[in-house]
Amino acid sequence: RVDDFIWDSTVKLHFMLPTNSAYTKLFKRKEMMILGYDFNAQYYVDNDDTSSLNHYLWTDLFGFFTDLFNQNISRNGFYGKLRAEWSDVSDPIDILFRDLQSPGFPVTDELLKVRRQSVTADAAVGWKGNRFDAELGYDFYWLDFDQDAYEQANQTQHSVYLEAGYKVPNTRDLRAYLRARYSILRYEEPLLNDADIQHYVLGAEGIAISKKIRFVGEFGWLIWDHDESGLTGDDKDYNNATYLLRLIYRPIEGRNLRIQFEAAQEVNWSVISNYRLDR
Repeated sequence: RVDDFIWDSTVKLHFMLPTNSAYTKLFKRKEMMILGYDFNAQYYVDNDDTSSLNHYLWTDLFGFFTDLFNQNISRNGFYGKLRAEWSDVSDPIDILFRDLQSPGFPVTDELLKVRRQSVTADAAVGWKGNRFDAELGYDFYWLDFDQDAYEQANQTQHSVYLEAGYKVPNTRDLRAYLRARYSILRYEEPLLNDADIQHYVLGAEGIAISKKIRFVGEFGWLIWDHDESGLTGDDKDYNNATYLLRLIYRPIEGRNLRIQFEAAQEVNWSVISNYRLDR
Protein backbone atom coordinates (compact mmCIF):
# COMPACT_ATOMS: atom_id res chain seq x y z
CA ARG A 1 0.00 0.00 0.00
CA VAL A 2 3.01 2.31 -0.11
CA ASP A 3 2.33 5.40 -2.28
CA ASP A 4 -1.24 4.26 -2.87
CA PHE A 5 -4.04 6.81 -3.14
CA ILE A 6 -7.04 6.22 -0.87
CA TRP A 7 -10.55 7.63 -1.13
CA ASP A 8 -12.11 7.70 2.34
CA SER A 9 -15.75 8.75 2.74
CA THR A 10 -18.29 8.50 5.55
CA VAL A 11 -22.08 8.82 5.54
CA LYS A 12 -23.92 9.29 8.84
CA LEU A 13 -27.63 8.77 9.45
CA HIS A 14 -28.85 9.70 12.94
CA PHE A 15 -32.45 9.61 14.19
CA MET A 16 -32.74 12.21 16.95
CA LEU A 17 -35.55 12.87 19.43
CA PRO A 18 -35.60 16.26 21.22
CA THR A 19 -36.34 16.18 24.93
CA ASN A 20 -38.80 18.47 26.68
CA SER A 21 -36.92 21.47 28.05
CA ALA A 22 -38.88 21.13 31.29
CA TYR A 23 -37.16 17.78 31.83
CA THR A 24 -33.71 18.66 30.53
CA LYS A 25 -32.20 18.41 34.00
CA LEU A 26 -33.62 14.91 34.36
CA PHE A 27 -32.38 13.66 31.01
CA LYS A 28 -29.11 15.64 31.25
CA ARG A 29 -29.30 16.21 27.49
CA LYS A 30 -31.29 18.34 25.04
CA GLU A 31 -31.78 15.54 22.54
CA MET A 32 -31.53 11.78 22.44
CA MET A 33 -30.29 9.59 19.61
CA ILE A 34 -32.81 6.82 18.96
CA LEU A 35 -30.56 5.12 16.42
CA GLY A 36 -27.20 6.06 14.92
CA TYR A 37 -25.74 4.48 11.78
CA ASP A 38 -22.39 5.28 10.17
CA PHE A 39 -21.22 3.90 6.84
CA ASN A 40 -17.56 4.23 5.90
CA ALA A 41 -16.00 3.32 2.54
CA GLN A 42 -12.30 3.20 1.72
CA TYR A 43 -11.15 2.75 -1.87
CA TYR A 44 -7.52 1.96 -2.71
CA VAL A 45 -6.76 3.10 -6.25
CA ASP A 46 -3.75 0.85 -6.87
CA ASN A 47 -4.88 -2.10 -4.72
CA ASP A 48 -8.56 -2.34 -5.46
CA ASP A 49 -8.88 -5.71 -3.74
CA THR A 50 -8.09 -4.13 -0.35
CA SER A 51 -10.95 -1.60 -0.50
CA SER A 52 -13.29 -1.88 2.46
CA LEU A 53 -16.85 -1.14 3.59
CA ASN A 54 -17.52 -0.57 7.30
CA HIS A 55 -20.74 -0.30 9.31
CA TYR A 56 -21.30 1.03 12.85
CA LEU A 57 -24.55 0.98 14.81
CA TRP A 58 -25.41 2.35 18.25
CA THR A 59 -28.15 4.01 20.27
CA ASP A 60 -28.35 6.61 23.03
CA LEU A 61 -31.21 4.82 24.75
CA PHE A 62 -28.62 3.33 27.08
CA GLY A 63 -27.54 6.84 28.05
CA PHE A 64 -31.17 7.69 28.69
CA PHE A 65 -31.46 4.64 30.94
CA THR A 66 -28.35 5.74 32.83
CA ASP A 67 -29.74 9.25 33.39
CA LEU A 68 -33.13 7.92 34.44
CA PHE A 69 -31.70 5.33 36.81
CA ASN A 70 -29.33 7.69 38.61
CA GLN A 71 -31.05 8.88 41.75
CA ASN A 72 -29.37 11.12 44.32
CA ILE A 73 -30.55 11.17 47.90
CA SER A 74 -28.89 14.03 49.80
CA ARG A 75 -25.16 13.40 49.27
CA ASN A 76 -25.67 9.66 48.96
CA GLY A 77 -27.03 8.01 45.85
CA PHE A 78 -27.51 4.91 43.75
CA TYR A 79 -26.58 4.94 40.08
CA GLY A 80 -26.55 2.67 37.07
CA LYS A 81 -24.67 2.44 33.77
CA LEU A 82 -25.51 0.66 30.54
CA ARG A 83 -23.69 0.73 27.20
CA ALA A 84 -23.59 -1.37 24.02
CA GLU A 85 -21.88 -1.13 20.64
CA TRP A 86 -21.90 -3.23 17.45
CA SER A 87 -19.50 -2.95 14.54
CA ASP A 88 -18.99 -4.67 11.18
CA VAL A 89 -15.57 -3.76 9.80
CA SER A 90 -13.60 -4.87 6.73
CA ASP A 91 -10.06 -3.62 6.44
CA PRO A 92 -6.69 -4.78 5.12
CA ILE A 93 -4.31 -6.21 7.68
CA ASP A 94 -0.62 -6.35 6.81
CA ILE A 95 0.74 -8.86 9.31
CA LEU A 96 2.41 -12.23 9.61
CA PHE A 97 -0.26 -14.88 10.11
CA ARG A 98 0.40 -18.45 11.30
CA ASP A 99 -2.29 -20.95 10.37
CA LEU A 100 -2.67 -23.41 13.26
CA GLN A 101 -5.14 -25.56 11.33
CA SER A 102 -2.69 -26.56 8.57
CA PRO A 103 0.18 -29.09 8.86
CA GLY A 104 3.47 -27.43 9.69
CA PHE A 105 1.75 -24.20 10.84
CA PRO A 106 2.53 -22.25 7.61
CA VAL A 107 3.09 -18.48 7.79
CA THR A 108 1.31 -16.00 5.50
CA ASP A 109 2.77 -12.52 5.10
CA GLU A 110 0.57 -11.21 2.30
CA LEU A 111 -1.85 -8.31 2.61
CA LEU A 112 -5.26 -9.71 3.57
CA LYS A 113 -8.61 -8.01 3.75
CA VAL A 114 -10.34 -9.15 6.89
CA ARG A 115 -13.98 -8.74 7.84
CA ARG A 116 -14.89 -8.93 11.49
CA GLN A 117 -17.92 -8.24 13.66
CA SER A 118 -17.80 -7.37 17.33
CA VAL A 119 -20.21 -6.62 20.15
CA THR A 120 -19.18 -4.80 23.31
CA ALA A 121 -21.58 -4.28 26.20
CA ASP A 122 -21.26 -3.41 29.86
CA ALA A 123 -23.63 -2.73 32.72
CA ALA A 124 -23.01 -1.61 36.30
CA VAL A 125 -24.85 -0.55 39.43
CA GLY A 126 -23.31 1.33 42.31
CA TRP A 127 -23.72 3.42 45.41
CA LYS A 128 -21.80 6.55 46.35
CA GLY A 129 -21.86 7.83 49.92
CA ASN A 130 -20.10 10.53 51.87
CA ARG A 131 -17.17 8.26 52.60
CA PHE A 132 -17.82 4.84 51.10
CA ASP A 133 -18.63 3.88 47.51
CA ALA A 134 -19.05 0.59 45.68
CA GLU A 135 -19.72 -0.58 42.14
CA LEU A 136 -20.64 -3.99 40.71
CA GLY A 137 -20.37 -4.47 36.96
CA TYR A 138 -20.48 -6.92 34.07
CA ASP A 139 -18.65 -6.68 30.72
CA PHE A 140 -19.29 -8.68 27.56
CA TYR A 141 -17.16 -8.93 24.42
CA TRP A 142 -17.79 -11.00 21.29
CA LEU A 143 -15.53 -11.17 18.23
CA ASP A 144 -16.23 -13.04 15.00
CA PHE A 145 -14.11 -13.20 11.82
CA ASP A 146 -15.71 -13.86 8.46
CA GLN A 147 -12.68 -15.56 6.86
CA ASP A 148 -12.13 -19.26 7.50
CA ALA A 149 -8.42 -18.77 8.23
CA TYR A 150 -9.19 -16.34 11.06
CA GLU A 151 -12.05 -18.27 12.65
CA GLN A 152 -9.57 -19.79 15.12
CA ALA A 153 -9.53 -16.37 16.84
CA ASN A 154 -13.32 -16.10 17.26
CA GLN A 155 -13.93 -15.52 20.94
CA THR A 156 -16.34 -14.60 23.71
CA GLN A 157 -15.34 -13.01 26.99
CA HIS A 158 -17.44 -12.44 30.13
CA SER A 159 -16.14 -10.34 33.01
CA VAL A 160 -17.53 -9.49 36.44
CA TYR A 161 -15.90 -6.87 38.66
CA LEU A 162 -16.40 -5.30 42.07
CA GLU A 163 -14.79 -2.08 43.30
CA ALA A 164 -15.11 -0.58 46.78
CA GLY A 165 -13.63 2.76 47.80
CA TYR A 166 -13.20 4.93 50.89
CA LYS A 167 -12.46 8.65 51.14
CA VAL A 168 -9.80 9.04 53.81
CA PRO A 169 -10.73 11.80 56.30
CA ASN A 170 -8.40 14.75 56.99
CA THR A 171 -6.66 14.31 53.61
CA ARG A 172 -6.59 16.22 50.32
CA ASP A 173 -9.43 14.33 48.64
CA LEU A 174 -7.59 11.01 48.99
CA ARG A 175 -9.59 7.93 47.98
CA ALA A 176 -8.34 4.38 48.59
CA TYR A 177 -9.98 1.48 46.78
CA LEU A 178 -9.96 -2.25 46.13
CA ARG A 179 -10.96 -3.82 42.82
CA ALA A 180 -11.41 -7.46 41.84
CA ARG A 181 -12.16 -8.70 38.31
CA TYR A 182 -12.91 -12.24 37.13
CA SER A 183 -12.96 -12.96 33.39
CA ILE A 184 -13.86 -16.07 31.39
CA LEU A 185 -12.24 -16.24 27.94
CA ARG A 186 -13.48 -18.87 25.49
CA TYR A 187 -12.50 -19.51 21.86
CA GLU A 188 -14.85 -20.98 19.27
CA GLU A 189 -12.25 -23.31 17.75
CA PRO A 190 -10.38 -25.84 19.96
CA LEU A 191 -7.01 -24.47 18.83
CA LEU A 192 -6.24 -21.64 21.23
CA ASN A 193 -6.19 -21.95 25.01
CA ASP A 194 -9.26 -20.92 26.94
CA ALA A 195 -8.62 -19.23 30.27
CA ASP A 196 -10.05 -17.94 33.53
CA ILE A 197 -8.38 -14.67 34.52
CA GLN A 198 -8.35 -13.03 37.96
CA HIS A 199 -7.02 -9.55 38.68
CA TYR A 200 -6.88 -7.96 42.15
CA VAL A 201 -5.90 -4.30 42.58
CA LEU A 202 -5.20 -2.01 45.54
CA GLY A 203 -5.13 1.67 44.58
CA ALA A 204 -5.32 5.28 45.68
CA GLU A 205 -6.14 8.56 43.92
CA GLY A 206 -6.33 12.19 44.93
CA ILE A 207 -4.63 15.58 44.88
CA ALA A 208 -0.83 15.70 44.69
CA ILE A 209 1.15 18.85 45.63
CA SER A 210 -1.55 21.25 44.34
CA LYS A 211 -5.15 21.15 43.11
CA LYS A 212 -3.87 21.31 39.55
CA ILE A 213 -2.11 17.95 39.90
CA ARG A 214 -3.91 14.66 40.55
CA PHE A 215 -2.45 11.20 40.84
CA VAL A 216 -3.58 7.59 40.47
CA GLY A 217 -1.47 4.76 41.88
CA GLU A 218 -2.29 1.05 41.67
CA PHE A 219 -0.60 -2.23 42.54
CA GLY A 220 -2.18 -5.48 41.47
CA TRP A 221 -1.76 -9.20 41.05
CA LEU A 222 -2.98 -11.05 37.96
CA ILE A 223 -3.65 -14.79 37.83
CA TRP A 224 -3.86 -16.61 34.50
CA ASP A 225 -5.57 -19.99 34.99
CA HIS A 226 -5.19 -21.91 31.74
CA ASP A 227 -7.49 -24.48 30.21
CA GLU A 228 -5.84 -27.37 28.34
CA SER A 229 -8.25 -26.96 25.42
CA GLY A 230 -5.65 -25.49 23.08
CA LEU A 231 -3.67 -27.26 20.39
CA THR A 232 -0.50 -27.37 22.51
CA GLY A 233 -2.21 -28.66 25.64
CA ASP A 234 0.04 -26.36 27.65
CA ASP A 235 -0.49 -26.84 31.39
CA LYS A 236 1.39 -23.81 32.78
CA ASP A 237 -0.33 -21.14 34.88
CA TYR A 238 1.04 -17.61 35.29
CA ASN A 239 0.88 -15.11 38.12
CA ASN A 240 2.58 -11.74 38.14
CA ALA A 241 2.41 -8.21 39.56
CA THR A 242 0.92 -5.21 37.74
CA TYR A 243 1.23 -1.53 38.60
CA LEU A 244 0.07 1.87 37.38
CA LEU A 245 1.26 5.38 38.19
CA ARG A 246 -0.49 8.33 36.55
CA LEU A 247 0.03 12.05 37.11
CA ILE A 248 -2.41 14.54 35.57
CA TYR A 249 -1.59 18.25 35.41
CA ARG A 250 -4.26 20.80 34.46
CA PRO A 251 -2.48 24.15 34.02
CA ILE A 252 -5.66 26.18 33.39
CA GLU A 253 -8.77 25.63 35.49
CA GLY A 254 -12.01 25.35 33.54
CA ARG A 255 -10.18 24.37 30.35
CA ASN A 256 -10.07 20.90 28.83
CA LEU A 257 -6.28 20.96 28.75
CA ARG A 258 -4.11 18.50 30.61
CA ILE A 259 -0.59 17.10 30.62
CA GLN A 260 -0.38 13.46 31.64
CA PHE A 261 2.48 11.16 32.68
CA GLU A 262 1.89 7.44 33.00
CA ALA A 263 4.03 4.42 33.86
CA ALA A 264 2.53 0.93 33.96
CA GLN A 265 3.26 -2.77 33.84
CA GLU A 266 0.65 -5.03 32.30
CA VAL A 267 0.62 -8.80 31.97
CA ASN A 268 -0.45 -10.39 28.70
CA TRP A 269 -0.05 -13.94 27.46
CA SER A 270 0.12 -16.03 24.35
CA VAL A 271 -3.09 -17.97 23.87
CA ILE A 272 -1.08 -20.45 21.79
CA SER A 273 1.48 -21.56 24.37
CA ASN A 274 0.52 -19.63 27.53
CA TYR A 275 3.80 -17.72 27.27
CA ARG A 276 3.65 -14.73 29.60
CA LEU A 277 4.49 -11.27 28.27
CA ASP A 278 5.23 -8.47 30.74
CA ARG A 279 5.33 -4.93 29.37
